[in-house]
Amino acid sequence: MASPTGRSSQVWISAFWICTALVTAARAFQATTGIGVVPCLAFAVLLTLIYTVLGGARSVVWTDVAQFAVLMGSYAVVAVVAMGDFDWHPGLVYRLASSVQSADTGQPHTRMFNFELSLAAESTFWSLLFLRLIEAIRYGSQQIAVQRVMSAGTRRAMFRAMLGFAGCSLAYAVLCTLIGWALVAFYARHPERVRGLVHPDQVLPYFVVNEAPAVIPGLLIAGVLSAMMATLSSALNSMSTIVTIDFYRPYFGRGRSEEEQMRASRWFTLVLGMLLLALAIWLSLHADKPAFEREQRLFSLTAAPVATFFILGAFTRRANTPGAIIGGCAGVLFALAYNGFPGLVEPRYSGINWIWVSGLSLLLSLAVGLAASYLFAPPSAGAAQAHLGELGPGSDRY
Repeated sequence: MASPTGRSSQVWISAFWICTALVTAARAFQATTGIGVVPCLAFAVLLTLIYTVLGGARSVVWTDVAQFAVLMGSYAVVAVVAMGDFDWHPGLVYRLASSVQSADTGQPHTRMFNFELSLAAESTFWSLLFLRLIEAIRYGSQQIAVQRVMSAGTRRAMFRAMLGFAGCSLAYAVLCTLIGWALVAFYARHPERVRGLVHPDQVLPYFVVNEAPAVIPGLLIAGVLSAMMATLSSALNSMSTIVTIDFYRPYFGRGRSEEEQMRASRWFTLVLGMLLLALAIWLSLHADKPAFEREQRLFSLTAAPVATFFILGAFTRRANTPGAIIGGCAGVLFALAYNGFPGLVEPRYSGINWIWVSGLSLLLSLAVGLAASYLFAPPSAGAAQAHLGELGPGSDRY
């Protein structure tokens, strides 16, 4: 089931995800400093390229640790400032936030469970459960996640790393939820102060600039910059690994020394960084929707191919590469029809909310991929081992 199509989809997943994150962070940076989105993007990408190319994976890991600490610290300070307006009464925050209905869902922002079963509804219990199940299924096929876990070394260290990641993710999600509720409650109490807000992605920096003490905007700038660089450095390291090991080594790097391959990997990092900068600038010109929706719409275009190759290869013996490619293409076409692509393809159909499209495209890809596999010869038992031999020694580490 090894195929350049499946591996290249990993690159596209990383590219869409990182560029959406970059644009969102650049908007926050713009709201805090007044600097335009494009200069913010260029500064973050070029600065990150310097230490990623020169320092390699080790520099990425340790800068990620430091940048995560700065980000969490800045968010914690914002939470303290926001709660101060309510004299530290979380009940008051909850009551005010629950009195405001979301324009997208028609439900209060604090409603935890909505059991409406409708493909046209957003943020119901079933749509979020479906989305998280799809993300959990494809977690093992994410190059960034796998590479981070594998860098831990031993199985015990990998297990501790995954537990630590789960704990930090939970703490971050809770903190973001509390900040979101506090901001909804604050602007429900002071509706006259929201008039200068241009884009929903800028609500947090807008609050910090206009309501927080003078020192807090600088801390938020550090947090935003840290988030941009940490996300970008991890993605660049992962993408260059894919290109080097899965494309350069078997087709162009046979017989080349480790030093030559390392030098090629650094050049790939540099080129990928420039391409990501160009894609981020393009997406920033078509970023009219909130960040999470933009990310999920782009994710729906790449979720199907990668997860289809992973699931069919792991759980079926009859599936083959041509069938999986056909299934992945069916999923991409379905996602394009309902979600489109920013600035290039408009959605052709409606009736299914964007939050459902990723999961439905994956289910369609699996069904079509398995059915199409019967049109071709079954895979041979030694095909995978032969491909690993082409990649060279050590390729199974990634």
